[in-house]
Amino acid sequence: MYSKTFAIALREIKSVFDSLTGYVLASGFLLITGLFTWFFGSHIFLVNRASLDAFFNSAFLTLFFFIPAITMKAVSEEKKTGTLELIFTKSVREIDFILGKYFGVTAVILIMLLLTIPYAVTLYAIGNPDTGTLISGYSGTVLISLVFGAIGIFCGTFSNNQVTSYLLSLLAGVFFIVIFESLGGLV
Repeated sequence: MYSKTFAIALREIKSVFDSLTGYVLASGFLLITGLFTWFFGSHIFLVNRASLDAFFNSAFLTLFFFIPAITMKAVSEEKKTGTLELIFTKSVREIDFILGKYFGVTAVILIMLLLTIPYAVTLYAIGNPDTGTLISGYSGTVLISLVFGAIGIFCGTFSNNQVTSYLLSLLAGVFFIVIFESLGGLV
């Protein structure tokens, strides 16, 4: 079981980074979050406060749009090209396939987030940030990314078309954000 899941996860990671898509998304993520963290969003050098709040806010919005782009071809491309049937003839169970796709997408997302660790290192070099805030901010970003990844994989199973999968993922993400924001006001 585990070797098949792991093999599918590795195949998914390779498929993202074999094309230009993975590199463009990772570079775009770093560019957008870097600009909003250091220049546009926080004025970190002017307020004399070592915080990555602007990064976490911009990362949430950026990942909201980028994760569906990563997940849109995970399942829908397999269905479109017919390799899904070939995979299932190799005695791969559906749970192994879905978990492999999910773990592969999760690894890509975690790689993108690991590339932002120099932001925190720089923050420690220029000030005295609250370590608990950084840890909880990164933990929350990882958890919401895992949710967006699961939504993207789920929505990718409904269509053979990547654009349709992307739009379904965005709509589902908006739906859950609206629901949880409205519930958050009740607490």
